[in-house]
Amino acid sequence: MKQRSTYYPLLLQPPPTRLQPTSRVLGKVLRFPVIPRDLLQEFQRVGALLSQYGLVRGSGGNLSVRIDANRIVITRHGSCLESLQEADLIIVSIDEKPPAEASMDTIIHQEIYRQTNAHAIVHAHPPHVVALSLFLEDIEPLDTEGSLIFGSVKVVEAPPGSAELAKLVANTLHNHKIVVVRAHGTYTATPTLLEGYHLTRALDYSCQVCLLAYTLFQVSKVRRILRGLISNKTGRYDWVV
Repeated sequence: MKQRSTYYPLLLQPPPTRLQPTSRVLGKVLRFPVIPRDLLQEFQRVGALLSQYGLVRGSGGNLSVRIDANRIVITRHGSCLESLQEADLIIVSIDEKPPAEASMDTIIHQEIYRQTNAHAIVHAHPPHVVALSLFLEDIEPLDTEGSLIFGSVKVVEAPPGSAELAKLVANTLHNHKIVVVRAHGTYTATPTLLEGYHLTRALDYSCQVCLLAYTLFQVSKVRRILRGLISNKTGRYDWVV
């Protein structure tokens, strides 16, 4: 079956009789809609899902989609993914300096699009992934599904929003669909935003399993120690489950 292209046509509608909310295209203000409705709805759906399942909070995270070979649509700096509107989306060139109102991570998105075949990028802050990234160089899921989906996920580190971080993330996404930035969050490089969301949520679940397993392991160690102490002193340890 032929795969449907994930490029979105830029539907510039004729100016209406009355002014609509402004949108920016490559830094220029246009007084009529420029974001296709189905694309806006995809941004809204994925942003709402990320918020609903605790993968972003407040104005954290950002989303982007490639609309043709040279341009992307990306969320505005400070926008809330839970309640995105058309005014929260900005069209920028992949190779030009982004406008000030674009997401602070725009240079990272641009570098990913330059170096990979990604058509959509999801950047989120999944809490269990961030927690594990503080201590690991690579995240290796313990659950069967996570092992099959991810194998091993690379953790990278560089100053936030820097060109160094952009190159590290993009280079890692050459051969993987998701990468973790230490103490910060995840970036996905996928055909659609929805697929990026699914990968983000799946990795956060796998990291939650890892943390639960580690916690239970530590609890079992404490139990063995307590049993030994109580047994040595009283000969009984029935109350230690």
